[in-house]
Amino acid sequence: MAFINLAQQKTKEIWPNVHASFGHSEKITMARITLEKGALVAEHKHIHEQWSVVLEGELEFTVSGETQLITPGMVVYIPSNELHSVKAVTQCLAMDVFSPAREDFK
Repeated sequence: MAFINLAQQKTKEIWPNVHASFGHSEKITMARITLEKGALVAEHKHIHEQWSVVLEGELEFTVSGETQLITPGMVVYIPSNELHSVKAVTQCLAMDVFSPAREDFK
């Protein structure tokens, strides 16, 4: 499947007040994520490398104890097994890319 409109895919609640739609290949998962204002993604880690880009809104991202306000166009890289958490300062739209593919999101 070469073309996918993630905005039209069914969403899944992956954290409270955090919904995502997914595209998967053999090696990568891409997620279109909406976060309600105030949504919290608790500190966690996973084997996947993760790239996150904010498209709309503001996220307070913490990676390995370092916190930064991420605004549209900014990108966050999270290495494999690195502790990270997120707080939505405003309602947000983000895209995340994971490698290897997230079997738990299929």
